[in-house]
Amino acid sequence: MTKTIAPAAQKSGAEDAARRPRRLVVLPAATVARALARLPDVALARLTALSARSSAARHRTGAITWRATIDFLDAKDDATGERLPRRAAHQESLGAEWTGEAWSAGADLLRVGARPEGGAQLPAYLLVDLQARYRIAPRWRLEARLLNAFDRQYEAVRDYPALGRQAWLGIRYDGLGF
Repeated sequence: MTKTIAPAAQKSGAEDAARRPRRLVVLPAATVARALARLPDVALARLTALSARSSAARHRTGAITWRATIDFLDAKDDATGERLPRRAAHQESLGAEWTGEAWSAGADLLRVGARPEGGAQLPAYLLVDLQARYRIAPRWRLEARLLNAFDRQYEAVRDYPALGRQAWLGIRYDGLGF
């Protein structure tokens, strides 16, 4: 079942099209249950979500571009009323990127709320990722990334610790037509 949410007043133009609501997809319970394959005892689940994102129209302050998202999720087993495992009630992100002539640098923060799993409550966590890029030719960039910059120990899935700090170095070609 697919429902389209119509805006109160129709606007025209490409800029207004980006602000129009997208389709809201309501999935049958059987589809949700199959997607949650690790939860065979969930016969019927209800997922209600609200999401706000600034990335569609990124905000710019001088040479700095800002982006932010916030997501709220109410994911419950209809039979028991309990939250579905691994589904945080909220998740937020904030990012900023400075762009110069040949250089750019940025930082992203991701906060994931506490969530239940297997009779335990996985704690909330906050990650910080850093990146820098240098344009060495018109279509070539040298890139460096530092993921989980503060080496935060957390578990996205119970009993599976996430990777610690990671450093990446690469070269990127921005070709046309790919």
